[in-house]
Amino acid sequence: MRLFGYLVLATTAAMMPTNRASAKTITVSIVVTTNTTPPVGVPSHIYRKTAATEEQLITDTDDYGKATLSEKDCSADVQYRVQALALIRFPRSRIRWEPCRVTGQIVFLVASSGVSSNTENFLNGKIPKGWAVPQGYEPVFGDLRKAVAEEQWGVAAKLSSQLADRYRSAGLKDEASTFAEIALAGTAVYATSQQPDGGSTIPDTFLQPKDPNATSGSEVLLSPDAKKAVADFQSSCGLQTDGVVGWKTMGCLPGGSGYTLPSVATVPFENLINKPRV
Repeated sequence: MRLFGYLVLATTAAMMPTNRASAKTITVSIVVTTNTTPPVGVPSHIYRKTAATEEQLITDTDDYGKATLSEKDCSADVQYRVQALALIRFPRSRIRWEPCRVTGQIVFLVASSGVSSNTENFLNGKIPKGWAVPQGYEPVFGDLRKAVAEEQWGVAAKLSSQLADRYRSAGLKDEASTFAEIALAGTAVYATSQQPDGGSTIPDTFLQPKDPNATSGSEVLLSPDAKKAVADFQSSCGLQTDGVVGWKTMGCLPGGSGYTLPSVATVPFENLINKPRV
């Protein structure tokens, strides 16, 4: 009889709900793409905030700009924003928070800075086809990529500007254009991020071709809006507000003050042994 009582109690306890049961989670899908046709996924950071918590970096998307999050409470109080990993290619756009939602994807569209495919390939670690690479330049290229990745815009601007001058002096327009793009776009990216409104007036594009009719090898200029952002930044540094990215402006960027160019980048191009890539 006592055994039967134990069995009844055990069965009843097993049927009772427990507070330790895990709460149901909600799956939230986020996609970050370019505002082009067709859209291209953009690897990005994802930030989250609520009325009770400050903004926090919670995860990164995959290489295709996609991420899946789990939430216990999916309400308008839970909000997200994104920031592209490659800022020089996809600069900080106006800060846009999107509320959590259960149905459909939360889609963020980002605009390109206007850098060319050659520049994208270079920053991805590739040497564009046909480029001339003088002896000692490959380590310098690595330093430049590292400076861009770490957002040391002063280092990136000074080094890429010097490389643009070296290649320009040798009549190599494609290479010169790529390095000029890095110097200008990196400067504009930082200048825009320092605007008092947090960059809400970010230009649709930072760069425009110097010669709109050129099919290739044309160097670039800052777009009018990007030039204004640079002029505002120059003012905050106590410099002449002409919107021209010169050595003093570069020195005011992160990492630029006191940066010394590697010696090989100061050697006349014609004195170096070229290694053409095919």
